[in-house]
Amino acid sequence: MRNDFEAAAAFLLPVDPVKNNPKKRPNAEISAAGAKTSKGPKTGVELRYYKPKEFAKLSPEMISELKELRAAKKGKGNDSPGGKKSAKFRQSVVKACLKELKDKEDEKEEEKSTIEAISGILKLRSSAVGGDAKSPPNAQLPGGKKVTTKAADDDDHIEVAATKLFQLMRSGGKG
Repeated sequence: MRNDFEAAAAFLLPVDPVKNNPKKRPNAEISAAGAKTSKGPKTGVELRYYKPKEFAKLSPEMISELKELRAAKKGKGNDSPGGKKSAKFRQSVVKACLKELKDKEDEKEEEKSTIEAISGILKLRSSAVGGDAKSPPNAQLPGGKKVTTKAADDDDHIEVAATKLFQLMRSGGKG
């Protein structure tokens, strides 16, 4: 049997586990296949793609009905480029972007007003110290970091100090 394939197959066929499996279905037979096609209610034109030669054979009534049916179907899908849902999506994206820009602008305005307030306090501090103080007062932040403030005789120095102080406040004294 080692040298004869036919004899080996005939010997193994009666004990074939695949063939003898009662749960296995026999080969399926396809009796019919088809697809449901939509047709127009007036002329009965099929709603499908027509090759140019086929399209030329359609009557003018069928062509107009086909165009109407295609136009009606075009706006129904979620992903259609001209549909109402895509326009709403674009509007919501634009609104979100405008809100984000407004929030950023408001944040910058708040930062500017805070720096101006700090600058005013530093100007008052400078004038209270006398403006020409030799030894600057020292301060210690909650994190243990020491900050030295010098009496400023110039508005630019005060603005720089106010900006740095604001950045320290925003970072929680970790800057």
